[in-house]
Amino acid sequence: AVAGGARLAMTTHFDPATFWDEVRRYGVTVVSYTWTQVHDLVEAPEHPLERGHSVRLFVGSGMPVGLWRRVTSRFAPAGVLEFYGSTEGEAVLVNLSGAKVGCKGRQLPGSAKISLAAYDQEAGRLVLGEDGFALRCPRGEVGMLLVATERNTAITTTPLRGVFSSGDSWLMTGDLFRRDDDGDFWFVGDGSAPIEDSLYGVAGVDLCVAYRVGDDSVAAVTMRPGTRLCADALAGVEVSYVRVVDGIPHTDWWRLQANKLRDQGIVTSTRRRPVFARQPDGTFVEYTRERAASA
Repeated sequence: AVAGGARLAMTTHFDPATFWDEVRRYGVTVVSYTWTQVHDLVEAPEHPLERGHSVRLFVGSGMPVGLWRRVTSRFAPAGVLEFYGSTEGEAVLVNLSGAKVGCKGRQLPGSAKISLAAYDQEAGRLVLGEDGFALRCPRGEVGMLLVATERNTAITTTPLRGVFSSGDSWLMTGDLFRRDDDGDFWFVGDGSAPIEDSLYGVAGVDLCVAYRVGDDSVAAVTMRPGTRLCADALAGVEVSYVRVVDGIPHTDWWRLQANKLRDQGIVTSTRRRPVFARQPDGTFVEYTRERAASA
């Protein structure tokens, strides 16, 4: 785009207070983001210059589905173009239409060849067939994303050889995906993404991060102003515990982090910060000290 004559406006830092002034000053049509970077912009009071803005697209990677919906709702007709790029191997997925919120889309033409292999998450290895070669992952199931290394010099790690056939060469990205019936890829990660996506469908949930504490899955959520989380709203969410927190730590590039929350273990409910535990029938109850002591 730059080579074709497009202009690129750079700022020293992201500030929601000056964002719309800069959009108007430079005639911005495309805004780049990472992870939850635009969260404060969505939550900021309406700016006078926001009406009739020139932005037609937010482009980036890692935007949570709940934030995605709020961006397209508040800043319509602007859309979101979400993509995935592997750390090594030049694999690129892109959701061009934005119709499927949270989806990573399909392989970008001209990027490295990719394949989804059947993967045993407990054993941490590819699933092999009777012939000793890896099995392709059926649609609808979770598999490991592999990147072909033929004529691919953008790698520093040792590739796997003889994966699907004798003599082939593939790089294991370490990222788990599911491919739907349309051929679109959905990021699964370590299993946290489906949990987070479900919770972003719960009314009032602002941000969410899922993690594991031992054998239990836990999700920490922040709530939007004026809302409260109740147990009934969580029915059907596949997670052991849901806790409400005041804030979720993030990196300098706005990726939510679970490390500090994970270190706290399984906590019990307080008046300001309720915790809910999933029951065998799929319903949730408040996880009080008394309930924890009797468990």
